[in-house]
Amino acid sequence: MDANAFMSCVVECYSKGFTLKDGDSYILPFKKSIKNEETGKYESIYVPTHVPGYQGVVRLATQSGLFKHFDCVPVIKESIASFDYRRNVPIFNNTYIPNGTEKVIGYLASSLTHDGMEREIYHPVEYFKDFALRKSLQCIVAKKLVGGWETDFDAMCKKTGLKELGKLAPKTANPTIEQSQFFNYL
Repeated sequence: MDANAFMSCVVECYSKGFTLKDGDSYILPFKKSIKNEETGKYESIYVPTHVPGYQGVVRLATQSGLFKHFDCVPVIKESIASFDYRRNVPIFNNTYIPNGTEKVIGYLASSLTHDGMEREIYHPVEYFKDFALRKSLQCIVAKKLVGGWETDFDAMCKKTGLKELGKLAPKTANPTIEQSQFFNYL
């Protein structure tokens, strides 16, 4: 891997408002095919790529000044009292206390702006598996969940849910630097 490309990726990471610690963002090697000018053949090389993490997206959203609350949480079956089909979100039983052994059935991304506008998006786990198999190049090639989708499925689901929620975020006429960084990520 080229050291200059790696440092360029680090600069890109910090210029977008992310850090490289505590799950804020990552620099990952992705395979890329390039044509060798001398031989005319294609060769595979690894290229460093900045990938924002779940924690970084949440931090950037809250620092933007638009949100009081911006998060994505796993939903377990036992915690659901009923389902609001009008808004397509679960209604939770506030008295249920999870013990940590329950199976996650979906993810609920929710945001609350300072002016009181609330947004919620719920998707079942199957939606995220299908999303990965349709959108992740690694998963498309392998025809199964691989890479981050296999090793850290929870974080990938949360990040995907937050990206969808961020697309519904209110856009301001004169965004601050932090707001524009948040919207540039989406």
